[in-house]
Amino acid sequence: MAKKLKLEVDYSEDYRILGVSSHLKDYRIAFFLNKVLEFDLRKTTDFLFQQSANQPALNYSFYHYRTPDAWFVYSMIGNFNAYGRLIVSLWQYDYIIFVNGPSEDHEIETSLKAIRSIQHVLTASEIPFDKVKNINHIIADIEMHLINNKLIN
Repeated sequence: MAKKLKLEVDYSEDYRILGVSSHLKDYRIAFFLNKVLEFDLRKTTDFLFQQSANQPALNYSFYHYRTPDAWFVYSMIGNFNAYGRLIVSLWQYDYIIFVNGPSEDHEIETSLKAIRSIQHVLTASEIPFDKVKNINHIIADIEMHLINNKLIN
C-alpha cells in the first residue's frame, strides 16, 4: 500500500495578517489604502479558493503590491462573495491583508493606525495565526496565485 506524504509549511515567520472592516467597495478601499500607506495596490485576477473537495472553487477580489525594494509583498483579498466568506472565522472583516516580509510590531501598528484613519473603515487589527484554522493552506494558495499570475518570481 502506497503511503501519502504531506508537506507542512509554517508561514507564521514570514507573514502578518491584517483584517479590515469597511462597507466600501474593494476598489475604493484599495484607493484609500494606497493613499494613506503610500502603496500601489493593483487589482489582479480574482483569487480562486476551494474550501473543501466537495465544494466548487469561489472567486474573491485580489489586489497586490510589491515594494520597489522587493522586501515586502502585500496582498489584499476580499473576505466575501455572493456565496460566503473566504475565512468564515473572520466574519467581522471584509478585507484581509497578507503582509509578506520582515515587519516589526511598530510598523504593523503604524499601518493599522493609518488604516483606521480612513473615514469609512470601521475597524482594522492584526489577526493572530492561531485564530484561523486553515491559514497555511490559504497562504500556500495565495503564493501559487502570485506565481501563476507572474506577480512574484
